Amino acid sequence: MNREETEVFPLLERHLCVHRQRSMVWRTLTAMPLRLLERVLPFVTASLDESDTAELLNNIRLGCPEPGSALVRLLVRWAGRGKAGVGTAEAGASGAVGQHDSQQKGEWRNS
Repeated sequence: MNREETEVFPLLERHLCVHRQRSMVWRTLTAMPLRLLERVLPFVTASLDESDTAELLNNIRLGCPEPGSALVRLLVRWAGRGKAGVGTAEAGASGAVGQHDSQQKGEWRNS
């Protein structure tokens, strides 16, 4: 990942608008298996400070064509596992995660 961080990411930042970068992040996330995301997102957010975590979650929300979608709420909840209280606090601020958790789990098993 060192090459990407030092060479590729700066090029992407220079040549792509923020909207396009968010869109690419969203497409990358949706191309990954849900079980992998469930394990990776807490790992990623555990290594970030609160500001970077909030920025990541905001970019996930803004990159999605439907920011309030069930998938966004699920990803935010999983990411929150890496930080005590982030999944609930961040989601609550956007009206995301809440009382329909068991219903959401059923949706993803069927997908």
